[in-house]
Amino acid sequence: MGNTITLLGMGKAVYLRSDVSQWDFSQKEGITVFYVERDSLKPITFETSEKNAVLVKQEFSRDNLIEQYGRIFNS
Repeated sequence: MGNTITLLGMGKAVYLRSDVSQWDFSQKEGITVFYVERDSLKPITFETSEKNAVLVKQEFSRDNLIEQYGRIFNS
C-alpha cells in the first residue's frame, strides 16, 4: 500500500480493482482513485490531484501518527 499512498500524495492518478484493500481505504477517506475495469486511462484533473495530495498528507502526517501511537500506548 506504500507505493499507492506515495503516488496519491504526489497527485498522480491511481487505477485499482474494487476488491483490494486500497480501494476500500480510498473510498473511506474520500480519496479519488479510478476503477481499472471501468475507467479509461485519462489524465487526472488538477483539482482532484490537489485534493488527493491534501487528504493523504493529512492522514499520514507526523501529528496524526503521534496521535495514533498515543491511542495505542496510552490505552
